[in-house]
Amino acid sequence: MFELNHLERLYLHGALQTCAYSNLLKKISQMKSLVELNLNDNALCRGLLLDESTTCFDSIEGRQEDHPRLPYSLEGFGGGLVKLELLAMKQNFIETLPKSFSELKCLHFLDLSRNCLSEFPDAISFLPELESLLLKVLP
Repeated sequence: MFELNHLERLYLHGALQTCAYSNLLKKISQMKSLVELNLNDNALCRGLLLDESTTCFDSIEGRQEDHPRLPYSLEGFGGGLVKLELLAMKQNFIETLPKSFSELKCLHFLDLSRNCLSEFPDAISFLPELESLLLKVLP
């Protein structure tokens, strides 16, 4: 596997549609040079779907209600992103943020709009550089 340790910008807008969620997010959390990360529109926390034909998990829109879901957690995500300044996670069905988000000390911009947050996440209170926060909730 190739290494992307020096990557500064990563845009995966709507690109995560396979069972590789957890492994990929762990790899991303280790990218210490990352400054911008866009994970918008991936439905990360909605749950992964069991695809009976491949025994893999996916989130193909047409089959979401027909199959059981395996919940996915963001626990531990973000801890290694020491240079991250911009994080876009719009429309991922996020209900809570893990404590590891409070380790994003360089974060200036955070987009959590169109998620399922029912209360203000405590982790956001520990982001000293945060200047812009988007929190529009789903209707």
